[in-house]
Amino acid sequence: MRFAEASRLKRTHSSKVAMWHETGHRSEVTCIERSPKGGTFAVGYADGSVRLWDAVSKSVITTFNGHKRAVTALAFDDTGARLASGSQDTDLILWDVIGEVGLFRCVIITPH
Repeated sequence: MRFAEASRLKRTHSSKVAMWHETGHRSEVTCIERSPKGGTFAVGYADGSVRLWDAVSKSVITTFNGHKRAVTALAFDDTGARLASGSQDTDLILWDVIGEVGLFRCVIITPH
């Protein structure tokens, strides 16, 4: 790959990742999942937060805070009404996207 092509790809990638940051929030993006509803994306961050973004307006719909470490996995149900998030803290949280609240937390305890 030529330098000019590599430079263009890097700028494109940076602008796409930058889209998922709101003013004042500097935490690294760790995962992204598209809702089955289309224009909504769930974005997980290194600070443990999950933000739902409207892709058309490029704005945050809501923020879910519940993890103590980086979010590593996201999955919507078939309707887009619920979102599951997993984290390095080993917790799994089921979120009600419509009600904008956490429904369940599954804490995985590992023996020492």
